[in-house]
Amino acid sequence: MDNDDYYVDHHRQLISLMRITLAKLVADGDAETASLPEDLLEKLDTLDNSDVTGDAFYQTGQEFICRLVGGFPQLTHLVARDLFWFFGGDCLHYMPDEEIEVFQRLDELRAHANAAGEDFEYAEERASLLQLQ
Repeated sequence: MDNDDYYVDHHRQLISLMRITLAKLVADGDAETASLPEDLLEKLDTLDNSDVTGDAFYQTGQEFICRLVGGFPQLTHLVARDLFWFFGGDCLHYMPDEEIEVFQRLDELRAHANAAGEDFEYAEERASLLQLQ
């Protein structure tokens, strides 16, 4: 798998994890998720089941995150920070400048590795830059 495919796959896994978590909360009758509109959950299903990433995919992701965070801020913790950067657009308004700088640096490192024909371990570099290791 090349660096860009690995990058997208990493984010697809985060989308799937969020979908599983949110579906469990809804199924368990969690009070925080009781008022989630069905079309919002359908957007998340669309993202999780999509096998292509194009403009429509990113637009759907932006719409989902902005509606979830804007309408249900108590559920923001369910959205991996990486997804705000990955979908970009209006999602970036929910990121502090310092966090944006970290994700910009990750993109620069990945682009450099691609140009040099080197492997780029996104998860490891992310953990290192975010000082998670």
